[in-house]
Amino acid sequence: MAKGLISATGLAVDRLTGTIAVTELFGGPQGTGRVALILPRTSTPVTGLAVTSPAAIELRDGALYVARNAFVLSPEGAPQPVGTLTVATLKGLGARMTAVD
Repeated sequence: MAKGLISATGLAVDRLTGTIAVTELFGGPQGTGRVALILPRTSTPVTGLAVTSPAAIELRDGALYVARNAFVLSPEGAPQPVGTLTVATLKGLGARMTAVD
């Protein structure tokens, strides 16, 4: 069981390495969202990629696809359909991520 996650909204598992990627809606240093990685046989996230308001996440062929800006409000407080996609690659043992978009 992982600890230290804030408002997890999705996860993806690398079947080859066992690394788990978790989207956190309010995670990260500024609390605006991130993707955290949890390595096999550990329970604490080791790294993160800042992603604003992340939601869904998918892992395919070594790339992470992350829906972001999933929770953006209008000045009146209504949700807006402004979601975008971030593609990130995993490096090494899954301890680092690099956004490519």
